[in-house]
Amino acid sequence: MNDHDIIKKIQSIVKTPFFFKFLNDDCVAISLFDSDDIFEGIIRHHSDEDKLEILSLISQLKNLEFLNLRKNCIRRVNFDFSELVKLEFLNLSSNYLGTVPRFIGNLNRLKYLSLGVNELTETPLFLSELDNLEYLYLHKNNIRIFDEGMENLKKITHLNLLFNFSKAVPEFVGTLRNLKIFTWAVSSVKEFPKFLCELKSLEYLTFASSLIETLPEEFANLQNLKAAKLNKNKIRNLPDSITKMQNLEQLCLHGNKLESLPDDFSSLNKLEKLNLGLNRFKEIPSELVHLKNLKWLGLYLNETAFSDNHLTNIETVIRERPFLSDNIESAIKDQIEDTFLEKLKGG
Repeated sequence: MNDHDIIKKIQSIVKTPFFFKFLNDDCVAISLFDSDDIFEGIIRHHSDEDKLEILSLISQLKNLEFLNLRKNCIRRVNFDFSELVKLEFLNLSSNYLGTVPRFIGNLNRLKYLSLGVNELTETPLFLSELDNLEYLYLHKNNIRIFDEGMENLKKITHLNLLFNFSKAVPEFVGTLRNLKIFTWAVSSVKEFPKFLCELKSLEYLTFASSLIETLPEEFANLQNLKAAKLNKNKIRNLPDSITKMQNLEQLCLHGNKLESLPDDFSSLNKLEKLNLGLNRFKEIPSELVHLKNLKWLGLYLNETAFSDNHLTNIETVIRERPFLSDNIESAIKDQIEDTFLEKLKGG
């Protein structure tokens, strides 16, 4: 069968429209994930037999560069994509696979790999051999120890290790000098690792829902940091050096134990969004009045009610906890996927 025949066969089994893209007679992209679908995974509720046949057909598309199978619950299905050696984008997240498929070690062109929500307990050595990887997502698994060989992934720019069973941030993260986005959350870590402060390229940091009480003075070494989500820790004081982080645009400190801000906090001239909700402020920090570019401020659920009438320089002041908040990382992931699709020749 040629690629056109294979896609027609897949369509006859799926029976629901799905995204695919051809370049001449070669299928170069398929997505069986649709955010507008009620279940999002288009074949999530197909039988295991149907899933096996669909995946076997996909494995014959030798020129595939983009494959998104997110949220299709393919855990009991045996499949092998080892011949899809042109793949650059592979999303297998939310499929409860249990282990990292061995065939991934053959996909040396991979730049994007998402294995989140798969009940993984370890990171196999062959992951560290994917030296073209730039985006790696291992969030919401059961990983206790990350293979230190992953320090070989020198091209990594985006790394998500949120909600695993590891008791410490793996030290290899501190060696990833090209890292721009790092996500860590839901852990028992009590000290912010100083080796993270050496990540001079870091622009977006999430270190949330842990037990951090202080940030080291070296935190200010992250001079390229644009956004930091440090919510739901136990931070009592911010280091004075934080005022030197002149590229900081967003800072989320919701759910900590802050009572005051550093004296020169108003020197953060690029700060546009600041969340101080659910802390221990008894009065509005005077530094806020002098933050020239601050547009959004969260003050909800502090120890006492206070007037914010003098904060006329701020467009939006949140006095009650909002039900929804901006998800920077989700927006960035959507942009990454779009970028991969745009790069495909002819598109």
